[in-house]
Amino acid sequence: MDMGKWQAGSSRRMKHESKDSYIPYNLSTDGDSGAGTGYVDSWLNLLGDVYSKDFAGAALGNYSDTVIITITPSVAY
Repeated sequence: MDMGKWQAGSSRRMKHESKDSYIPYNLSTDGDSGAGTGYVDSWLNLLGDVYSKDFAGAALGNYSDTVIITITPSVAY
């Protein structure tokens, strides 16, 4: 999982749709790496957090980011 299009240092940020305004957020997975074994389906749950202190006073409007998640399938025989 990369840091997103609007990364600042080690922080992910969402950008306002038309203004130079950003809101930081956290993105993580629950559990382990999400690695599966054999032919059993595996699930990867993503958890996102935006803290009220980080968007208090932010410009009104839509914010977004693009995060690339790489999944590498493998087959164990």
